[in-house]
Amino acid sequence: EKSARKPLPRSVNLIGFREDPELEELRGLLEKADVEVRGVLLPELTLARVDRLPEASRNVFLPNQLWQHLYDQLLFDSRTPHLSPPAPYGFEGTLRWLEEVVGAFGWTAKRRRAVEEAASGWRVRFEELKGEASERRLGFVVRGDETYNLTRPASTAGIPLVAMLEEMGFALDVFLQVRYRESARKAVEDVHAVFARPERHRLQAFDSPEGMAGRLGDSKADAFFTSHFFDWRVTAAGKNLFSLQHFEMGLRGAVRTAERLLGICRTPF
Repeated sequence: EKSARKPLPRSVNLIGFREDPELEELRGLLEKADVEVRGVLLPELTLARVDRLPEASRNVFLPNQLWQHLYDQLLFDSRTPHLSPPAPYGFEGTLRWLEEVVGAFGWTAKRRRAVEEAASGWRVRFEELKGEASERRLGFVVRGDETYNLTRPASTAGIPLVAMLEEMGFALDVFLQVRYRESARKAVEDVHAVFARPERHRLQAFDSPEGMAGRLGDSKADAFFTSHFFDWRVTAAGKNLFSLQHFEMGLRGAVRTAERLLGICRTPF
């Protein structure tokens, strides 16, 4: 009987999305365009959730290289068509995600109007925050062989760090740890290619702990990205810290992320 079930029209499973307020906002935005979320799978994984997957007309995957091996298993066994759009992070990124997901079923003027109305209030607040962020800088310290953390969002759980911060209005300092001329050139090219407004950003290399300390000390950035709890190398330079945990998906999430990062910038060491 389960194999004979027909999927519901205009319905999706969200694969790789956590059950949290961010997902509830996405669910609400999809509902405004008459698309129903039937199932949510990974990181939550139960037999009941797996059994519900055939009820949806599409599987929508969140880009995340940590889950890719499980995604591959689902794709191998599933007859359900799938979508893998860039994750719904940032204001325009969320709208593009909706465009692709809802577009699989078709838009109408009424559905577009409903989504635009839902976005309008958040857009006003986002533009206000963008004005303040345009006067601020944030920074990254990256190993030359790990530039993929800035260039491939799937390596950062789908978060397009550079694109999202640029959209918010921040200028960026990116300091690359490199040892050889050729690797330095390649790292600089990779990062530079993802900048939408390269003239606003600073991209420099270093090859020693002393060099990194010098770059941090000279930087005008208010805070630096780190994966280490209370990274003393950053705080010793008088800079605050931010990390992946400060980013949220969705329209409301874009506003909350900007508010959170600006709060960090206003609280220097």
